[in-house]
Amino acid sequence: MDPQTRIDKVLLKQLTIQRRTSVDIGWYYRRFWPYYLIQIALFGSLAAIFWNAGSNEMAVGFVGLFTGVFLRDIYWFRMSLKSWRTLEAVIDWNLVDISLDTPKNDPHEASEE
Repeated sequence: MDPQTRIDKVLLKQLTIQRRTSVDIGWYYRRFWPYYLIQIALFGSLAAIFWNAGSNEMAVGFVGLFTGVFLRDIYWFRMSLKSWRTLEAVIDWNLVDISLDTPKNDPHEASEE
């Protein structure tokens, strides 16, 4: 299995990080804070423009859009944590290591010795 795209490699790297470290919601937001900063700036600016123009409904709508994006990401992250045990069990980690050209460093095998 050789990933053909940059996105494939990013996904495999993220799965490897999640496998080797303790991932929580704080890790997620520390990882993606630039995206949320951009979203806050975009939706906040649009909300401010519409609020000052007198279109309060549109301003509230943009705040609602950001809130929806934020809550959707929390939901997605919680679901990915809940499904992690199953996902970890079905992934062939040897193929992941080969695809990423990383040395085999399986914390589960080290604990079994």
